[in-house]
Amino acid sequence: MKKRYIFFAIVSIYLIIVLVVAVFAISENSESEPPATQCEMDRDTVQEALNSYNEANGDWPTADGLPGDIVWSELVPQYMSEMPVIDGDCDWQVSGNPEGSVCVAHTC
Repeated sequence: MKKRYIFFAIVSIYLIIVLVVAVFAISENSESEPPATQCEMDRDTVQEALNSYNEANGDWPTADGLPGDIVWSELVPQYMSEMPVIDGDCDWQVSGNPEGSVCVAHTC
């Protein structure tokens, strides 16, 4: 009788431990940051290119050198290997506030 009780107690404790570990593993995965979207990755790449262009030229890669629509031929291929993949869906611009930051006129 005691052996049976000890066996069930050990099995119960084991199952509780397994459940607690599973709950912690699931909760840790749900709190992690989601992977970067294509728009976020492109934004980082465009920002690096804008900074490099500005350091080398003293103005921005736009039609008049001021914040505004990006002229891609000023950035590609010297500062970026190619235009952002989703450029057709986005209106990438050099922002005036704060000046030099990349922005998208509408959501990608």
